[in-house]
Amino acid sequence: MNKLNIIRKLFAIISLIYFISFYLLFRQIPYYESFYEEIFDAFRFRGPLLGMLVACPQVYLMMMLAVGLHLLKGNPDAVKPLMRIWAAIFILGSAWTMLLIYVINNG
Repeated sequence: MNKLNIIRKLFAIISLIYFISFYLLFRQIPYYESFYEEIFDAFRFRGPLLGMLVACPQVYLMMMLAVGLHLLKGNPDAVKPLMRIWAAIFILGSAWTMLLIYVINNG
């Protein structure tokens, strides 16, 4: 396995962990009475998914780019620019989230 494939898989794993951790952070356990209610809110784009869009919009872009990296695994010329875009979104999105947390705490 070459270095590019390892980094590509690492980006996909980081994106998935990032999405799950932010989802669990924004999800309020007593908010939902059943699993079906949670799924229904996901399709109506309410609840934790909307909170994630405001506080950390980079999560959605990182997930889409991770899927793109996985689909383009046979084309290394297309993968390298996507990896750079993913890294830039990760850095800028983390800065946005830190700034938002700072503003909320020091309001």
